[in-house]
Amino acid sequence: MTRRRKFTLLNYMPKLIVHGGRPLKGTAYPVPNKNSIIKLIPAALLTDDDVIIHNTPKTSDVGYMLEILEKLGGSYEWMDTSTVKLNASKVSSYEIDPVLSDKMKASVMFL
Repeated sequence: MTRRRKFTLLNYMPKLIVHGGRPLKGTAYPVPNKNSIIKLIPAALLTDDDVIIHNTPKTSDVGYMLEILEKLGGSYEWMDTSTVKLNASKVSSYEIDPVLSDKMKASVMFL
């Protein structure tokens, strides 16, 4: 008779095992994730305050979302190479440019 092995989610989770007896030290920086950033840009429409997003990648998708924000009347400013400040206090339109919406499926987040 064959024994069945019990599989759980823990069997598949990656592990990092450090051998050596020395304490770890240093800094780890998370990799920018455009998928979360493209959701945060439309969320900035919900406030009149400045919204600052750190660790923002300069991808074409992020660029399209910032362009849509600007066309709606909002503004953005790159504060450094990976930090963007958004302001939606002067948003005056709710119509998204069809050319931009064709380029970026996530433009539906502005609705």
